[in-house]
Amino acid sequence: MTAAPPLPTPSDDSSRAHHPPHSPARDAHAALLPYAAALVTGAVVVQIAVAISGGPTLVPMLLLAVVALGAAVFVALPGRNLGRVRYGVVMAHVLLYLTVNLGFGVHALGRALTDRPLDLAAWGGVLLSMPTIWGCGLLLHTIGALLSRGYEAARP
Repeated sequence: MTAAPPLPTPSDDSSRAHHPPHSPARDAHAALLPYAAALVTGAVVVQIAVAISGGPTLVPMLLLAVVALGAAVFVALPGRNLGRVRYGVVMAHVLLYLTVNLGFGVHALGRALTDRPLDLAAWGGVLLSMPTIWGCGLLLHTIGALLSRGYEAARP
């Protein structure tokens, strides 16, 4: 009876033949989880500010602008090679859309469940307009990603 060949270990180069350890695409892909964690943290901070101010007022919206700026910096710097990761850029877009809009939706639902009324004039933009208009753009982005088989041009 012959012994079975040894299983590749994480340090074994043969198990990574098609994935170099420090390729730009691998680095961009690895940056998505910290990006998601930063987005969740930013969304929580925005929603705390909404709770303190009583609604989506100037201060929470300025904080939301900081979250958006952070997302833009991510795509321009550590995420610049996401175009080499299959569906990488669209995934960054989906993560941003979900964290921001889910934050406002959960906040509004919590208010509704505790009988605290929502002023539609104040909340209409973040609950209706923003997710709808942004959702149209995200849908177009997703269709474009599907048509390009998931790969978008890498950022220079």
